[in-house]
Amino acid sequence: MRLLLPDLLKEWQEHASEIEAAISDRNFRAFTLAFRRGCRCFEKIKELLEKEKNLKDTLSKEEKEEVKAAVSRWDGITEKIKPWMGEVKEKLAQVETKRRNMRKLGKAYTYKANTTGVTLRVKAK
Repeated sequence: MRLLLPDLLKEWQEHASEIEAAISDRNFRAFTLAFRRGCRCFEKIKELLEKEKNLKDTLSKEEKEEVKAAVSRWDGITEKIKPWMGEVKEKLAQVETKRRNMRKLGKAYTYKANTTGVTLRVKAK
C-alpha cells in the first residue's frame, strides 16, 4: 500500500497542472473534467490515509513534505479559480439578460409569412 501513495500524489499533481492550464486558457470544459479527476484522486488519498492509520505514522519526513506541498499547490490553484468564476458568472448574467430581452421581443411581435415577404405586426394588448 505504501507504493500507492506516491502514485496517487503524482496523479494528483498532474490533475493540478491540467487545472492550471485550463484556467489560463479559460477552458471551462477542460477545467471541470480535471477538477473532478483531481477531487476523486484527493478522496482516494484521504481514504488511504484514514484507512491505514499506521501508514500515517510510518511516512517519512520527505513523504509528509510531499503531501504538504501537494496540498498547498492544490490550495493555490483553487484560489486562482475565484476571479475566473466571477467572470463566468458575469457572462452567464449577460446571456440571461439577452434571453429575457429576446423573450420580451418575441412576445411583443408576431411574424406572418406572406407570399411577397414577411410582415411584422404588433400584438394587440
